[in-house]
Amino acid sequence: MQKRSAQQFISPYVLAEAFASLKDADHAIEYLQKSAEQKESTVLYLEIDTLLDPVRRDPRFRALERRIGLE
Repeated sequence: MQKRSAQQFISPYVLAEAFASLKDADHAIEYLQKSAEQKESTVLYLEIDTLLDPVRRDPRFRALERRIGLE
């Protein structure tokens, strides 16, 4: 039986989705920016990910879309 590592990687994008669902725009945008900086492919789902709807109108969200070339 293998032991699990005490430290597990959690994608910044997944954390952003969680914070967005809690309507915590500050943390959601922070983790979306980290996701973009780490060049996670999931960040390309910004436009269609319904979990991000609560923060979609935030100007920082729109700026991030422009920055990664989605708008």
